[in-house]
Parts: sequence; structure tokens; C-alpha cells
Amino acid sequence: MASYSQGPYGSGGNQYGISSPLEGQAQPQPPYSESSAGVPSFPATFGTAQSLLSNPMVAGAAVQYGQGLVNMGQSYIDQTVSRFAPGLKRYFAVDTSYVLKKLQIILFPYTHRDWSPQYSDSRPLEPRLDINAPDLYIPAMSLMTYLLLSGYVMGTQQRFTPEDLGINASSLLAWLTFEIIIVWVALFLFKITSHLSLSDTIAYCSYKYVSMIVCIVASLLGGTTAYYIALAWTTAAIAFFEVRSLRLRLHSDVVDGANRMRNYVLLLIALVQPLMVLWLTWSLVSYQPPPSPFHWPDNL
Repeated sequence: MASYSQGPYGSGGNQYGISSPLEGQAQPQPPYSESSAGVPSFPATFGTAQSLLSNPMVAGAAVQYGQGLVNMGQSYIDQTVSRFAPGLKRYFAVDTSYVLKKLQIILFPYTHRDWSPQYSDSRPLEPRLDINAPDLYIPAMSLMTYLLLSGYVMGTQQRFTPEDLGINASSLLAWLTFEIIIVWVALFLFKITSHLSLSDTIAYCSYKYVSMIVCIVASLLGGTTAYYIALAWTTAAIAFFEVRSLRLRLHSDVVDGANRMRNYVLLLIALVQPLMVLWLTWSLVSYQPPPSPFHWPDNL
């Protein structure tokens, strides 16, 4: 016979007074708990960015994924450029040696000595043949890496949505367009003749994405302090890199004070780069979650 327990429905029973066969057994726990606002709250065991990056398996998988992403991105870019913009193919003529050395110059430009671009029959050499030639491969891959990295950061802050990638990409392109307009207007106002094409300008204005990636990674590994250190170093480095790279490509049409006019433009470009790096990375690093709309008294 079914046993009837005491109480409204019996101790551990239901409304019919029948004991549950699972009574006394451990119940499976959900992988997350509901917060007071009804939003799933994941436990701390999912790990912070530091613990994830320190895991050898996660780090190895990230390296393999990154290598696959680079190869896939290079193949896709080569096919797209060859099909729709054959004139841009020269800017993607890079190899591994060029990419590594160019990244070294962007982050540590103070050790580089020869900044003169190389020419063959009055035509600039391809990037893989001239380390001082601008390219679009590093800017394109840096842009995609920054978008993925920003999505990861927002994921750790529990505020990521798929639409954020499109919003961030649109914001980066809008700011890049604004920056290019500023440079060209400055060249026009100061009567500066440059050997920069539109592709050259895009390349030099996009190398700062490398600095932005370093700043975000530093914030993930060492917090705000590491972010400020990386920001100070990378912004100074990118400003120095831009000035030394563009100094030989700009010539003033004004006879009196020619160097002064050119220096004004170089100073403007050097100041814009750090400001853009700070503006585009600070929102990710300084994010604070909004306070909960429900506040439980401390005595409960």
C-alpha cells in the first residue's frame, strides 16, 4: 500500500500523499543558476580570461585556430582581390618574413634604420621585396582579429550579441574613413604634395589595429595596469612609425617654410593615431556591468 505522510501533502510526498521514488537521491544541478532578474548567471568555474589563456589545451587550440584563420584569410583575400580589384594585388604580395618583420617595426620602430622606400623603374617594389612598402594584408588581418577579440572580451563581460560584430565593424570603417578625410584635407590645406595613393593612406591609417590588439590582449592578461603600459608603448611606437614612414613621402609646394608645413601634417597624423587607439579600446577595457535592478536587504 502507498504510505501517507504527515503534513499538508506529506513529508516529501505530493498532493496525493505518495512519496517520490527519487526521494533522498542527489538531483542533477543545472549548469547555471537564475539571477534575481531571471538572467542565467554562469558560475565562476567557467574561468576568467587569464585562466583560459593559461590552459595549455586552450592555448594550443587557439594557436591552431589562429594559424588556420590566417591561411584561410590570406586565401580568401587573394581570390577576392584578384577577382574584383586586380590593382590591389600588389598590396597583398607578402610572405611570412615580411609580416613578422613589419610587425616588429610597428611595435619596435626605434631600432629600424633605413626608412627609404625602394623603386624599380620608377615603380615601388612589392611589400615582400621592400619592408618599407605599405601593404593591406596586415591591416585586413588585424581588423578581423580585433573584431574577433572584441567579441571575446564582450563575451567574458556577458554582454555579447551577434549584432555587436557588425556594429563594431561599421564603427571601425566609419572612423577609418573619417581619419582618411582628415589626412587628405590637411594635405590640401597645407599644400603638401604626396606620393600616397588611396590604398597607401588606408594602409598607414590601419596599422594602428596592431596596437589595439596588443592593448586588448594586455588588458586580458594583466588588467588595467597592463593595458595602460601597453597603451603608452604602442601609441608612442605607432606615432613614431607613422612619422618616419611618411616623412619621405610628403613634399611641400610652399617654398618658404616647406619643412614646417610638412611637419605640421606629420604632427597631426602622429597625434591622431594614439587618440584613435585609446578611443576604440577604452570602451572594452573600462566596461562596468550595470547594477542589478533588484537589491536584497543585507539582513535576509
